[in-house]
Amino acid sequence: TTPWVELRANLLDRHRANGLFWDISLRKTFEEALLESENWHRIAVEGANLNVWEYDLETKVRRGGNRDLEFYGTVPDSLEALLECVHEDDREGLTASFFESVAVAGVQRQQFRVRRVDGSYRWIESIGRVLTRRDGTPWR
Repeated sequence: TTPWVELRANLLDRHRANGLFWDISLRKTFEEALLESENWHRIAVEGANLNVWEYDLETKVRRGGNRDLEFYGTVPDSLEALLECVHEDDREGLTASFFESVAVAGVQRQQFRVRRVDGSYRWIESIGRVLTRRDGTPWR
């Protein structure tokens, strides 16, 4: 295969430059493998009709949500913003399930209704688990 090479150069004046070349073939191999892995992940998520997101327990920021607009009609960036979309009769149970998942290891499942832009409700099944740090403290 043809090697990948990166060049960094500095123009010294109108007629002179200096530069460095180095082989980046291994980096390109890893980048291609990562892209392939991301494509397989995307195919699986779309095929299973999933909305993948994460919530940082320290910053209290919710990220991801590749299909938030479709599922919720908005892009909630916090737990509070997500709960605003949830039917009021389901909020307490969803909140309790969320905090239980932080305290207890394992997969948590919760079904709840979310309000769509047109005012109708859609049932969602949420399946998740908390990721922990090496010392066992909850992280995301």
